[in-house]
Amino acid sequence: MPDVSLDDLYGPSRPPAGEVKLLESRVRPAYLRRLDGESGAQLWSVLQAVAQGLETARVVFDLYPLLWVIDANGDAWFAMEECWDVQTGRLAGLSQRDPGLRDPRWEKTGHPAMLMDDPSARIGGEIAFHGRHRAWMITNASGRYGYRPGTALRHLEAAAALFALHGPRLRPKFAAML
Repeated sequence: MPDVSLDDLYGPSRPPAGEVKLLESRVRPAYLRRLDGESGAQLWSVLQAVAQGLETARVVFDLYPLLWVIDANGDAWFAMEECWDVQTGRLAGLSQRDPGLRDPRWEKTGHPAMLMDDPSARIGGEIAFHGRHRAWMITNASGRYGYRPGTALRHLEAAAALFALHGPRLRPKFAAML
């Protein structure tokens, strides 16, 4: 079997597109996890509960984004998108999908905060529940790591396969560059 490079699987590792906010370069998400056997099984357990109708868990994922990214080394990371109080430098809560509901003193930390040591990544996006299909999707919905020239469906499919190795079965939902 021929060796497949990380570049072939997930795309090249590149710095984030667009601005990285100062806060994103200084804080690491409180709920950040590297995908492995244990974290994958825990995540899959929660995702399955939502798919099976646990509405109290579903509301969390409807309101707050679950981010994922594959770093330069090919490791996958996931975390809820958080907001930090810019004046105190403390975690303020999770980031609402609707920016109108966020306190103006809070700044959300996106994908770059998940990669503090080296902000370069191969691909990233969100994990979201699709209610009509009762299925979990993995998307490339990231302005910094998902919507970039050269990012392709095959990279997202490889990311879905990586998650599946550790439990979560996610359907790829690819969107071309904005």
